[in-house]
Amino acid sequence: FHIFSLKGFLKTRVHSPYRHQIILLARRLLLCYALYTLARVTFYVLNSHSFPGDAGHLMNDLFYGLWFDSFSVFATNSLFIVLSVLPLRMYYRNWYQAMLAARFFALNIFCLALNFIGSAYFPYIRKRSTGDLLDQLGGQSDVLNLAPAFFADHWLLVIWFLIVASV
Repeated sequence: FHIFSLKGFLKTRVHSPYRHQIILLARRLLLCYALYTLARVTFYVLNSHSFPGDAGHLMNDLFYGLWFDSFSVFATNSLFIVLSVLPLRMYYRNWYQAMLAARFFALNIFCLALNFIGSAYFPYIRKRSTGDLLDQLGGQSDVLNLAPAFFADHWLLVIWFLIVASV
């Protein structure tokens, strides 16, 4: 009878492997949101002199940034999401989990790195990095020659990125 009461309903647990898949996916996507938010705060801290306003404006920007991050998270992780929600028996195989983890971490660390690079380049190009940054980097043959100078100039940002990416 307690199943029909609210207290009993909240205590009732559904032991389903598929439920575990969905919860794990939700945790992984929430991690993406947290990392993108850290990247946005890093961007603001490094470039706060370019934005008038107070903490209220920052909170507003962080809130609306979640809308933008939603598109970024779901667009970049769409294949990962599909592979994570398919009710397949192989989901629990080690090789499948290793493949999912490799895809998830490689793509999200790359996107996070682009966010951090954009934070460093904002004072020079006066806008958030988009595909323009990739076009500029792709058209240059001396990117590998410029990388050490970037790391030297923005060493603290590189260390912060490594800390955030290691989460």
